[in-house]
Amino acid sequence: SLYLKSFVDLNIWGLLWIALPVVLILNFRVLKEKYALAMWALLSAQIAVYFSAFIISPWSPGFLAGMALERILLHATPAVVYLIAFHINGRHIHS
Repeated sequence: SLYLKSFVDLNIWGLLWIALPVVLILNFRVLKEKYALAMWALLSAQIAVYFSAFIISPWSPGFLAGMALERILLHATPAVVYLIAFHINGRHIHS
């Protein structure tokens, strides 16, 4: 719950984390491309690792969120920016 609320906290991230699902819906065809799927997989894996660390930690999630959640989201921001660019651009890259 704390984790998800931080993703959409406009005071911290503005529209960055809200823009990602919006551009995904507007241009989901980019998901056919390997580069977009790879970036989605990397972002998902990164978030899953951080989420699992919150679950298995002996400290309370509230304590951890106060200490590290903004930095964790900051670490995921480059992948989110790339994904937004991929979906906005919408061009298909062929090797």
